[in-house]
Amino acid sequence: MNDAEQRTAWSSLAKDEQTALLIAFGHHLDGLPPTCSIDVKEQRLRDWLGQRGIDYPGAG
Repeated sequence: MNDAEQRTAWSSLAKDEQTALLIAFGHHLDGLPPTCSIDVKEQRLRDWLGQRGIDYPGAG
């Protein structure tokens, strides 16, 4: 089984689980340099969630 198969899809999480993760991610961001780039912000979120076994969809 590869890494992607072991991940949980973001869309399969309950809204309250998504909200809790976004709040925790916000606290994580407090320790990172600020950026205005939406691409950097999205990649940071994707990387952070990936470390927690969650697959966040990319921009289509």
